[in-house]
Amino acid sequence: SDSIPVNCARFTVLTSSGASACSKARASQAAPPPPPPDPNGKILLDTTQPIRFKWRWEGQLADDLSFEVRVWRQGDTPVGAHDARLLKTNPDFRRLADSVYAVDLVLAGAQGVFLSGSDYVWSVGVVRIEPEYDWLGVESAPRPIGLLVP
Repeated sequence: SDSIPVNCARFTVLTSSGASACSKARASQAAPPPPPPDPNGKILLDTTQPIRFKWRWEGQLADDLSFEVRVWRQGDTPVGAHDARLLKTNPDFRRLADSVYAVDLVLAGAQGVFLSGSDYVWSVGVVRIEPEYDWLGVESAPRPIGLLVP
């Protein structure tokens, strides 16, 4: 179909956090040091390490659709932080519970992420990935995130 039913277009952005302490591959290693605060005392997550993005999607996701995590500085244009066409095959993307999804993304080099700061926001949206990419305009409300760009 050409559109997503309105009753399926319900997003709730849950959290963004450093994911390395939760990763099974790193479970046996010592926990990493906490992220440094920015000058305003807000936590900055290291873009060279996995950052867990978690959200609730109350609806079905057809085979030709995917999620896109978007990260941008407030006042800039929202942009995808990863290739949404590849999300469903990413081993760090998972359904955690009924309607709750998460993905661990390394944002170093991601479009829209250039400087350290606490003035970033993120959201998640639904995009069509087949036969070609199409932004559908179904998106969560943005949430703040602080990023450390080494």
